[in-house]
Amino acid sequence: QNFFQPSVKLISKERVGSKVIKRYDKPATPYQRVLASEYVDQNVKNQLRDIFARLNPVDLKRKIIAHQKKLALYSASKGNAAENLSTEDSAAFV
Repeated sequence: QNFFQPSVKLISKERVGSKVIKRYDKPATPYQRVLASEYVDQNVKNQLRDIFARLNPVDLKRKIIAHQKKLALYSASKGNAAENLSTEDSAAFV
């Protein structure tokens, strides 16, 4: 489930001589694409809207960083060369 990271989808490819011209849809998150789809049941869309309303991207990032620090500490305790990550260092993983 991806609610926040937009991506572009390939719509068409056209060969012109030796070149291939690719056309892409506008950037949208998978969440937005599901809501725009006519093939998805309205109940599913409502469930996704409820989930989205409860999400907090900043809080999710904090949780990811905390888990990354735990992984780094676990790795360091197993004898690897990993060191304790600062918040700035762990942000590079996100």
